[in-house]
Amino acid sequence: MEEHISWEKLDEKDQFFQLLPGRKRPMDTIKMIAYRAETSMGNLLKDETTDMATARRLLQDLYVTEADILPQPEKKPTACANP
Repeated sequence: MEEHISWEKLDEKDQFFQLLPGRKRPMDTIKMIAYRAETSMGNLLKDETTDMATARRLLQDLYVTEADILPQPEKKPTACANP
């Protein structure tokens, strides 16, 4: 699988434009990218009982939750009872 996608292979809606000088423009671009990523993840969580607003709140809570994730290769992952 390719690690990088060339500019020509991107859909027109996904192609970025050169940033204008200034401080606000880069921050707005980062916020737009984050919003689009959150929207994509929210679409994965949406179903007939969960609307986009609820999915976004869940994701935003997840983003600020502290986690202590340490690799433990000696422990084998266990199967989830409810996949």
